[in-house]
Amino acid sequence: MTTAFVFPGLDGMQRGSEFQPLLALPGFRARWRAAAASCGREPGFATFAAALDAGEMRLLPQVTDWRWPALAVTAMQLAVTDALDSIGERADQVTGYSIGDVARTLFAGAASFDDLIAFARQLPAVTRGRGRTVIAFAADAPTAERALLALGPLGTAASRLSERIVAVPGTDEDEPAIRRGLAEHGLRLFELAPCALHGPLQQPLSRHLLHRLGHATLRRPRTPVFSSQRLAPLADVPSLRAELAANVSAPFDFAATVRTLHQRHGVTRFVNIGPGRHAQHFVQHAGLGVESVDALELVARTGVRARSA
Repeated sequence: MTTAFVFPGLDGMQRGSEFQPLLALPGFRARWRAAAASCGREPGFATFAAALDAGEMRLLPQVTDWRWPALAVTAMQLAVTDALDSIGERADQVTGYSIGDVARTLFAGAASFDDLIAFARQLPAVTRGRGRTVIAFAADAPTAERALLALGPLGTAASRLSERIVAVPGTDEDEPAIRRGLAEHGLRLFELAPCALHGPLQQPLSRHLLHRLGHATLRRPRTPVFSSQRLAPLADVPSLRAELAANVSAPFDFAATVRTLHQRHGVTRFVNIGPGRHAQHFVQHAGLGVESVDALELVARTGVRARSA
């Protein structure tokens, strides 16, 4: 059995029930204390921390500085990997998408959480920027493909969360045409993010991140890293640096990532790190017959077995 750990984006941060179990993990509490000690007086940190503690991430669209959600999600995800390690779970591959690529990179040994705190503190405020992202669900993969082809003239750079779910960024002016084009091809619109995620409007931020990452210390990953942007392994520091900088402005294809890891790299088991179970379902949409499990459920199930042994 070959296992890949999957580090998703902010999918699971909309509802407290999906991320609050992670807040109780010792690994999260320790890392978040370190983040608060370093960044607690930075603008917006205390407000975000209070909302996080109260489980009020419905306020996420109003977050004024995205550094703090990035730190929080990374701390949560690394805490989950601590729990997996405690029950003997190991990753043969690591992958992810969106902000999950940060925790993926740290887990692989290319940097530490303390390195991330220092990097975040040195950055200026990271605001959400312009534009919108429409997220839509199709009945099947061909329907999603036809809709995206029809949107080609708009010059969109859509990301695929799964075979059936797409995220299409664009300017405020593009949004009505994007929504209309998706709906006309039978896709159900179920979410609208208040910025152009993983689209060309974020290129200025990518250039700034690339400059800053040029001065950051990164190490060659110890665990194989597979990029959902490049659909290829990242085995050296220059590739990691360039991919992390492009994260905010480049589309990703998690659907193709799942297929490629299974068909070319022999992955038969995907462990969703969370928060939430969205990535677990995205793997199942591929219809490959691979095992797709949730990390916290796996930890709980193994703990029950250990107590009853």
